[in-house]
Amino acid sequence: MNRATLVLISILFLNSAIYANCGEAYSSATYALNHTKKSLDSNNFDHQMYYADRAIEALEKTKGLAENCGCDDSTDFILNGLVDLKKSADPEDWDKGRYFAQKAYEDLQSLINAFDVCTSSAPSINYSIDNIAATEASSTALQMEENGLKEQQKQLELQQQKILEQQRLLERKIEEQKRLAAEIQRARELEYEEQLKLKRIAEISLMEYEAKLKELATALGCSNPSTTNIVNAARSEKALRSETLEATRKYYVDQALLLQKQAVESLNICAKQ
Repeated sequence: MNRATLVLISILFLNSAIYANCGEAYSSATYALNHTKKSLDSNNFDHQMYYADRAIEALEKTKGLAENCGCDDSTDFILNGLVDLKKSADPEDWDKGRYFAQKAYEDLQSLINAFDVCTSSAPSINYSIDNIAATEASSTALQMEENGLKEQQKQLELQQQKILEQQRLLERKIEEQKRLAAEIQRARELEYEEQLKLKRIAEISLMEYEAKLKELATALGCSNPSTTNIVNAARSEKALRSETLEATRKYYVDQALLLQKQAVESLNICAKQ
């Protein structure tokens, strides 16, 4: 016989003057009181509401039994308890749920006291083996419910841990992507700086090269030296942004070769004059 059964039997013996036709109502009210206490003592929102629902079921049963019990003083406590339990079973938040669970617990304590007073002159309860077995079965069922809720809570915690771990992995991937993007951007800025440096050197050198070729053509007596216009060698910063350093180098190499080619053609024409 488990501890819960022994406690319940002790309560029944202490209140031995219960009417025979009020015994079931008293037992149901005690069951409702126990569930209300569990709702009040729960350490999470789901358990609080679950036990409040179970207490409502027990108290609804008590209400039906008490109607034929002849204990009129119990009616107000049952009705008040149902009102507070229903508010506890569907609260705005945990604190409100606990508040109404506490009120319901006080209502049900008063209900038990009312049953005690009402049945003070009644004959004793039949404490048969069948009644004790039924009490034990009820207590065992309650323990199984508690174990089931504990297992559900454990599975919920494992799922939450898994979700948190997945979230941490995702955050690390995002941070790594940001780091790589920053490295790529930094490398591109360094490359762009090299392109700007190449642009300055190449354009100055091409201008000087063109001037020397024209000077040479004039010294050789070519009256109409023809070389490329250095404006064609200029490269906009927008164009540099849209190409790589290698592309910029190739562009200026092509400009130098074009300048040289036109100079040679101009000298050939000059030689034939």
